Amino acid sequence: MSKKKQSQNRNRRTGYLLWQVSNTWQRNIKIVLDPLDLTHVQYLLLETLEQLKTDGEPATQVKLAREAGTDVMMTSKVLRVLEQKKWVSRKANRADARAFHIALTPAGERVVSKARQLVNDADRNFFSSISKPEKFNDNLSSLAG
Repeated sequence: MSKKKQSQNRNRRTGYLLWQVSNTWQRNIKIVLDPLDLTHVQYLLLETLEQLKTDGEPATQVKLAREAGTDVMMTSKVLRVLEQKKWVSRKANRADARAFHIALTPAGERVVSKARQLVNDADRNFFSSISKPEKFNDNLSSLAG
């Protein structure tokens, strides 16, 4: 098989295409979040924290990591950065000295609100060519487990 044919075959494999699409989408999200001095993971944690607040649940680092689908240690490191940026506050949990209650600050609420609009617009533009978005999301959810 020629090298050109091998390259064409690789470029049609589902895993390779998914990787390429994911990289392109991540670049697009980075472009819209950079002006806010916000990484994608920081945005994910802020948005998840906001959702937990809306649900009326006190957030701890472990609960936030579980809800966001992130590693607990990585979440801890990112939360320290978010706290330095004054976008979250961490207060000691009286019931468990090892845990902290985590909350969005007013500045964190403002940045997550701005970021959500930018991410939603970027997603809408990026995925606009998908003819059946509900089915597409169902398929992705199935693959994600």
